[in-house]
Amino acid sequence: MTTRLARASAFNYPPVNHCIYCGSSAGKLSDEHIIPYGINGNLVLPRSSCEECAKITSNMERQVLRGFFENGRRSMGIESRHKKRVKPTSAPVKVIVGNERLSGEMPIEGGFHTIHLPVFTTPLVLGGKVSSKSDEDIEIVAIDTLHIGDSAEFMQSYRADGIEIKTKINIWPFIRMLAKIAYSYHVAEKGTFPRSESPVLPLSLNKTNYAKLWIGNIEEHPLTKAGSKALHLMDVTDIIGEDGTVCSVVRIKLFSTSSGPTYSVVTRIYAK
Repeated sequence: MTTRLARASAFNYPPVNHCIYCGSSAGKLSDEHIIPYGINGNLVLPRSSCEECAKITSNMERQVLRGFFENGRRSMGIESRHKKRVKPTSAPVKVIVGNERLSGEMPIEGGFHTIHLPVFTTPLVLGGKVSSKSDEDIEIVAIDTLHIGDSAEFMQSYRADGIEIKTKINIWPFIRMLAKIAYSYHVAEKGTFPRSESPVLPLSLNKTNYAKLWIGNIEEHPLTKAGSKALHLMDVTDIIGEDGTVCSVVRIKLFSTSSGPTYSVVTRIYAK
């Protein structure tokens, strides 16, 4: 039986009372979990998303949480809201015995699983360089893998030399999830601002694929907080250019107890 990962108490920001994504104040407004509840996000922005925008952002998060994050997060003991959904209890793996690869089943709860975190180039607006000339793409330079659980017992049961786990990474929902996390966190911390000033808002609403200018990784600026026990870390910083232009950057470190990547997302650009 997996020991459940303790969920931190919800931290509620002041309610917004309109949709931060489209501006509507009509109809039912839902509370926005800045980092998804499905990976133990506990920061909540009340009354901040209309039904239509919530469907868009929730669908994008669902593709990540029930996609290449699912086995890893469930192995960590992170509970989902949807307790009635039928979930598989094991995942197929290849067991390496000598020169053979045998089919096996890895239990999800208490098993050995991975969460892959793609590493991108530095955002172009922050000095990054890419080889592709296409506007609508993003370049992956590495994959940082978080390992959950201990493979030793499973390997002993098969007398195996190794385990092969295959995972399909759906990049664009993950990129849009980063955009949504960064944008909603910026609003929660600093208040609302003209939506036209956020270059990543269209990304979070699935309206564009132009990501490499605004989202990426900067190796020289990892996000760490000594002594922190938080599962995820975030901060927001304003960079002022020589011409007075302000560029706001939200840094996101998912699963902060690992040595995984820090994502930098440009959430606002405006003239001071």
